[in-house]
This record gives sequence, C-alpha cells and structure tokens, in this order.
Amino acid sequence: MDKIAKNIVDFCDTVAPYSYVLAVVVALIVGIMFALPSEKAHEKAKSYGGWGIVGTILVAGCVTIGKWLANNWSF
Repeated sequence: MDKIAKNIVDFCDTVAPYSYVLAVVVALIVGIMFALPSEKAHEKAKSYGGWGIVGTILVAGCVTIGKWLANNWSF
C-alpha cells in the first residue's frame, strides 16, 4: 500500500509543474468563446472560466493539498 501511495505522490509531483498548460488552454478556449458572435457562447465562457482557474489550482497544488489534508485529518 505504501508503494502505491508513493507512486501516486511521485506522479502528482511530476505533473504539477505543467499545470500552467491547463491555465493557458482554459484561457484560450474562454477567449475564443468570447470572440464568437453568440450570446450562448458568452454565457458558457462566463460559467466555465472560474472552474478552469479552480482546476489549475488543484492540479498545481495537488500534492501540497493532499499532504495538508492527510496531516489534518489523520486519526
């Protein structure tokens, strides 16, 4: 079990530095949706833009957040 946990933490440590790509992709997609002449696309861009930021924060800090939760919620 410890080996599986270590593999997951190592994977997250490896992926976390590349989370800026997620932010760039979200910004690009939201920008394109605002550029389209459609009110429906504008409303979707407004609703999904914030979730992209939250997702980027979770990916960038997944190991830090996980360690914090484990330390505070240990029995």
